Amino acid sequence: MENNRSAVDWGKTKEILRDLLDAHKGVKSGGQVVLVGGSAMLAMDIRLSSGDIDIFSPEIDPDLTLDIEKKYQGSLGESFRIDHTPTENIWGSILIRDILENSPVIERIQTESGYWTVRCLSPETLFLVKMESGRAKDEEDLELIAKSTSPERLCARFCEVVRWVPDRNAVVGFSDRLVSHVQSLFGVSPESTISAIRKSLPRGVVDMLSESWDINTKMHDRVTPENKPESKYRQYNRKDIGLE
Repeated sequence: MENNRSAVDWGKTKEILRDLLDAHKGVKSGGQVVLVGGSAMLAMDIRLSSGDIDIFSPEIDPDLTLDIEKKYQGSLGESFRIDHTPTENIWGSILIRDILENSPVIERIQTESGYWTVRCLSPETLFLVKMESGRAKDEEDLELIAKSTSPERLCARFCEVVRWVPDRNAVVGFSDRLVSHVQSLFGVSPESTISAIRKSLPRGVVDMLSESWDINTKMHDRVTPENKPESKYRQYNRKDIGLE
């Protein structure tokens, strides 16, 4: 059977998710599930279809996940996956340590296995996660997600998440990508974004960002939402930014 990478719409996502939760009868008495990735975009009506189910849940059983995955591969194609993240995970360069607390509840489901709370990543968290993935398809998704958030909310969420970057040497790159994307997608100046996030960053990082964007003023002044060049992300070492 041909694989159909766009066969999973929101209705099919809910069907598969309920089937997965029902399968936990006698194994779990309920829990929490967070929709991430493409599934989160479906839940927020940002995208119409996907090729996979993307979830985070400490309570979901990995073996049962594989069973349901195989069941639906018969109709959706062998490439269909239920991408289940069971524990705290690094997405790109960041950790989301408040994934349950920060993800709003979208549905509560009573199944034979128990009572389940279904949550969805916020647009801001989803934006930052996809921004850090480095994949071309996620870069395209950012333009869609941007319509469901604002520069102010993105900067506020960044200030919370940046504390959990495991590799402190990656903070400058993470910050720089936010500055670049907020400018290209919203037309906000680098100075404004750096000002909004500066209190969450080490002084050396702020100085490096400010100097870097000032040096490249002419190039960055040409960036608009209508005329967006390919991003050029700079690399720094810990000594350069005052982290050692």
